[in-house]
Amino acid sequence: MASKDSISDAWNEYRHLCDQPNVLSRWMLEQTIQLINDPALTQPLASVIVGTPLGKPADQYQNSLTDMFVVSMTKHQLEPIVVEVRRAVAENRTLPTGRGLGGFEESWSEYLEWLNA
Repeated sequence: MASKDSISDAWNEYRHLCDQPNVLSRWMLEQTIQLINDPALTQPLASVIVGTPLGKPADQYQNSLTDMFVVSMTKHQLEPIVVEVRRAVAENRTLPTGRGLGGFEESWSEYLEWLNA
């Protein structure tokens, strides 16, 4: 059985990885694909979610929507996604579930800013 310290270390490492701008949840990736609905733009995102997510700490709730993925895109691939997300936010669009787009523009913009840094 893992000690509390090793579980805490695993969580700290996992949180650190998940806080990176290019690490996004399966949910965010899937919802962005649905929101943009243009395979030419979203193909890189679709490719990511068929891959292997980051390993979760042993005591993490094992829901696939909470899977986190490292997304490796170029600025050329990412810029049109950011433009489309910003457009959707400006148009007050919602996801198919009716949920708003809170956090979408921030997440994708942060990733683009990180690439530009």
